[in-house]
Amino acid sequence: MPSVISNSQRGPNPAGRSAKPLRLYSRVLLACALVIFLTASSRLPDSVLQALNDADHYELLSLDPIPPATPSPGNFHGFTVLGHVDITDPATRQKLTQALRTSAREAGPPARCFNPRNGLRGTHSGHDTDLVICFECAQVKVYTGSKEAEGFGVSQHQQDIFDEVLKKAGVKLAPPIS
Repeated sequence: MPSVISNSQRGPNPAGRSAKPLRLYSRVLLACALVIFLTASSRLPDSVLQALNDADHYELLSLDPIPPATPSPGNFHGFTVLGHVDITDPATRQKLTQALRTSAREAGPPARCFNPRNGLRGTHSGHDTDLVICFECAQVKVYTGSKEAEGFGVSQHQQDIFDEVLKKAGVKLAPPIS
């Protein structure tokens, strides 16, 4: 009758350690990375929130998601502006900022595309903070002045609020991409 040798009788693996702690370490590391990714990408950065809340001038833009072959001087970070509206009503500003915060909290992973249809510009003491927003692709690119800063993720659920404000002001919206 053949004898059975248990793992404890075989001795350590060739690397000299058990595979169980390594698997546990890998799982913990993966979980930490996932938490960091979701936390970092799923909230509105404090600097953006402050820029919007402190803005002397708050502007909502409708963008053509297809970049022009040759950028024009009046574009918004490479995208043609279809129209814009100055937001002077504090309640409308708050509504848009809150929709952006909610959208950032609900964000999932971004898509590989970037077809922005909305833009926000907050100007405070002559300094612009621009947001190029693609609800479809779940991404926002942030610019302070002309320099790109760290962006953040968004969900699609709040785009209607932005579009409603633009439509109410008579601003043209981009047609759906087909």
